Amino acid sequence: MRRLHLWIGVLALTCSALGLAAGLVIERRLAPPPTPPGPFEDYERLVAQTFDLSGERRAYLSQAMDAYARDIDAIRRRYLAKAGADMQRELEQVGLRYAQLIRDDVLPASQRQAFDEVSQATLYPTH
Repeated sequence: MRRLHLWIGVLALTCSALGLAAGLVIERRLAPPPTPPGPFEDYERLVAQTFDLSGERRAYLSQAMDAYARDIDAIRRRYLAKAGADMQRELEQVGLRYAQLIRDDVLPASQRQAFDEVSQATLYPTH
């Protein structure tokens, strides 16, 4: 009878260990991924430590730094959009210049009319 109790105890410990291991694995898989640090995390920490900010003031600082990061991103996007438009115009000019170079210097005169027709159809499709 003692031997039976021993095996029941071993089985109970084994099941408990397996349950604990399964729980840890499931917890890791279901846990949300860690949030990436903000761009001013080090600065926030330095200000909070240097000036011994309370929890409420740390929250205000964090909100201010988040707003600052959003403003910087908005400015960056605005300038990239402007630069993108300028870049598009410049790319179009370069494309036209090289198309002209191909037409006039690469193709023989007898094929230039066909090149013009293909270019026209490509640039201004009819459908």
